[in-house]
Amino acid sequence: MKKLCLFIACSLLVLASCKKKADEIDTSTASVNVALLTTKAWIISGNDANPATNPKGGTINYAPISACYTDDTYTFNTDGTMLVDNGTVHCNGAEAATSTYNYSVDKVNNTITVDGNTFRLAEISAIQFKYYSVVSTPAGNQFTVYIFQHN
Repeated sequence: MKKLCLFIACSLLVLASCKKKADEIDTSTASVNVALLTTKAWIISGNDANPATNPKGGTINYAPISACYTDDTYTFNTDGTMLVDNGTVHCNGAEAATSTYNYSVDKVNNTITVDGNTFRLAEISAIQFKYYSVVSTPAGNQFTVYIFQHN
């Protein structure tokens, strides 16, 4: 639960600070292939194997990764549930071994919603799964990019 909370909290913090300007964001690189999302487990990664799929029209910021999240796995099931296995390195002693959350993918709008929080999809490929949040600021769009790769 703690891991998902960080996952969502970082995204919500960015999203809550300003309103979005969707008309200024190029999402033409988004590739939504839900079948690839559900084939096997994913782990958080700091290595972007395909920067070409990043959103255009703003500043890219990769989401920071705490050491306690590096051994966690995220499994997206075909029934719309996501299983998080919190691994052996825990952020706190009260953390559950696993947690389950609901998710959905909107292919039309290239978004993924996890536990009620919606993000824009940049890529779902055999190599990596990438989504992002966007905040419009006076200086331009700020994108926080989250990357997952196969375990």
